[in-house]
Amino acid sequence: MERFHQALTAGSIILMLVSMIPVIAIADSHGLTPSATVGNDPPVITSMALDDTSYDPTEASTTRVTLTFNVSDNNGVGDLDDSKVKVEVDDANSFASPVAKYTNTSCIVVQDISSTVRQYRCSWNMDYWDEARTGADSYSTRVTAGDNAGTVSNDTTTNAPTYDYTTLVATDIDSTSISFGSVTTGTENNPATENPTTLNNTGNANLYINITGADLTSNGFTYAIGYFSVDLDADPTGEQTLTTTNTQIAGASIPKGTDGTPSPEEELYWFADTPTGLNPATYTGSWTLTQYEQ
Repeated sequence: MERFHQALTAGSIILMLVSMIPVIAIADSHGLTPSATVGNDPPVITSMALDDTSYDPTEASTTRVTLTFNVSDNNGVGDLDDSKVKVEVDDANSFASPVAKYTNTSCIVVQDISSTVRQYRCSWNMDYWDEARTGADSYSTRVTAGDNAGTVSNDTTTNAPTYDYTTLVATDIDSTSISFGSVTTGTENNPATENPTTLNNTGNANLYINITGADLTSNGFTYAIGYFSVDLDADPTGEQTLTTTNTQIAGASIPKGTDGTPSPEEELYWFADTPTGLNPATYTGSWTLTQYEQ
C-alpha cells in the first residue's frame, strides 16, 4: 500500500511538471519599416536694430550704415546657413524693390547668443550724393536669413527698420583767387587770369549760387564793385554786374550727383572793366560765393 502511495506521488509530480511546459503555437510574422517625414523648422529673425535712425552724408565721401539682427532656429545654430544672410535697401519708406548698390551679402557672424540664436551684422555705404530722404519718405530695409533648407525674410511680426538720410549742401572750389592781373585803364571785359572758377557739388542737394561783391580798395582809393561782372562762359555777352548785395547768379546751378556723375560742376567766368582816372595801385577785396538748396 505504501509503494502505491509513493508511485502515485511520483506520478503526480511528473504530471505537474509536464503541465508547466508552454504550448508552442505555430504562427507567421512580417517585419515592419516605419517612416515619418518631419518638416523643417524654419529660422526666425527675432530682432533687428540699426546703429542709428538718422544719418548725415559725409562731404565727398561715404557714410557707413550698420544693422545687427538675431536669427533663431529651433534646430540649432548649426542648421543656419551663414551664406544666405543679407540686407537689402530700398529708397522708399515701404520696402518694394532693392537698390542693388546697397545690397550686402557679405554679412558677418557676431556671436552665438545661445544654442539656437545667432547674431549677425551687415553694413553698407551711403554715397554723399545719395538722395536725402526723411520721415515718411525714408529708406527701408529687408533682412534675409536662411538655414540648410531655405530662406526667410524678416519676421512675420517684425518689420525691418527704416532710416533717414539728411540733406547736405556742400561744394568744392578749385581756387579762391580771382586775379585780373595788370589791366589797362579805359578797357572793358578784362578776364580773370584764373578763369574759370569751378565749383563741384560734393553734397546731395540741387544748388543755385549767389555772390556778394565788395569794392576793391588800396590805400584809401576804391575800385568800385560795379566795374566787375560774372558770366557762365568765356564770352562776356550777357554778363551779370556784381553788387554788394547777396544776389543769385543768373543761370548758375549745380544738380546733385548721381552714380554716373558723382560731382557735377558749374563754371564761373569773371570780368573787369577798368575806368580811366583810376589811381595806379594793386586793389584787393573780399567777395563771397554762397550755395543754397534749390
